Amino acid sequence: MRLMQRVIRCVLDHAGADMGVIVKMNMHDGFRRGMQRAECLEVARELERLGVHALVLSAGFVSKAPMEVMRGAMPLKTMAHYMDMRKFWWLKALVRVFGRIMVPTVPFKEAYFLEDALEFRRAVKLSLIYVGGLTSLAKMEEVLGAGFQGLQVARALVHDTEFVNKLRTGEKTCSSCGHSNYCIGRMYTLEMMCHHCAKNLPKKLSSEVESLEKRWR
Repeated sequence: MRLMQRVIRCVLDHAGADMGVIVKMNMHDGFRRGMQRAECLEVARELERLGVHALVLSAGFVSKAPMEVMRGAMPLKTMAHYMDMRKFWWLKALVRVFGRIMVPTVPFKEAYFLEDALEFRRAVKLSLIYVGGLTSLAKMEEVLGAGFQGLQVARALVHDTEFVNKLRTGEKTCSSCGHSNYCIGRMYTLEMMCHHCAKNLPKKLSSEVESLEKRWR
């Protein structure tokens, strides 16, 4: 942890007394030779000792265990469709043939990191920010009631940028995101966008989205 210690001390020194320092870290990497939970708990305790003000608790490793981070299934037809044929023709072919082996499905459930995050809540006293599959007001309130000081939401906001305001006014209590991960499938080559915002979606992609949304709703 020597590099981390040097970096954090330098950042804290430059941040001074009037700026919060938040560290996003993994609770586990999600693959065999990556960091496991016990090691990540040691990192969290060391970050607390060094004096950071809050931790954002994530998990997974995009290049080796992408769906551990995002959960559900990668929409492979969508992913291959948006790849640049001139640059990634070989990867496009691999995705079409071996996609499910390369990017295996990890089941989605709301607040899928909560059980792991609670272990970190018990291990440290500093502020913690929860991230991972929050789609309903009820689950957000449950997470805040379990001792977390903040929440991080991504795909629900990609689906509807007014989601938080609608929760506040009572117009909605749950996101309409169907967890097809269309936004993930296209984000490496185009801007991140929900399928319901995309124009002229090819039939094969809309069928894939519909199938995955039926599966995860």
